[in-house]
Amino acid sequence: KDSDGYWTGVSLVVVGFLGNAERLADKGLELPQTWSELADPVYKDELMASNPNTSGTAYTTVSGILQIMGEEEGWEFLDELYANIPYLEKSGSAPGKAALAGEYALGIVPDPHNLPLNNPDAPLLQVFPEDGVLAWPSPVAVVKGAAHPNNARIFVDWVLSPEGQKVLMAASPRVPTTSVETISGVPRLDELNLIAYDHILWGAERDRVIEEFNERYPQYQ
Repeated sequence: KDSDGYWTGVSLVVVGFLGNAERLADKGLELPQTWSELADPVYKDELMASNPNTSGTAYTTVSGILQIMGEEEGWEFLDELYANIPYLEKSGSAPGKAALAGEYALGIVPDPHNLPLNNPDAPLLQVFPEDGVLAWPSPVAVVKGAAHPNNARIFVDWVLSPEGQKVLMAASPRVPTTSVETISGVPRLDELNLIAYDHILWGAERDRVIEEFNERYPQYQ
């Protein structure tokens, strides 16, 4: 929830991994459970991700790693991570599709539970990193000058109620921000090692972080 009360998160977009079980087995690779493992050279050219210049998922990943590890150690880790990634997709959803197609063993993706839910017969394995799940809120707010502000407040209260949260999950199966029981396949908030990602700080630092990223990894430009 915004500290000044302007908005309230109704769900979270979380960042994790998707693994293709068949390709992992073919390559003799284990499914990584942490960010740290993902940087292991054994995954070189088997990991797909998106570009932080164009993808919110990728920028959250980069800045989130810097928050988790600190900037000096974080950039050193990112050097190892991106050494495993042959090229970057434009959108955050594309690495998951590449893993689904078996083109890569692993993809860094938003909401890693979604593709397995929509493709129950696919050999997809979802991972919510044990060393820190990054996320950002999908908010709801009453717009200033709204024609029907009381109705808007009723809607906000409803969407945060157990009934509203379940309807929202059925339409868009994201992690809820309340303690409501989740639908099958969607993790509960208390099941994740969620990092308190500072989206205000990293929003303000975006230009600097992107500039550093582009200087360090010119192969993606």
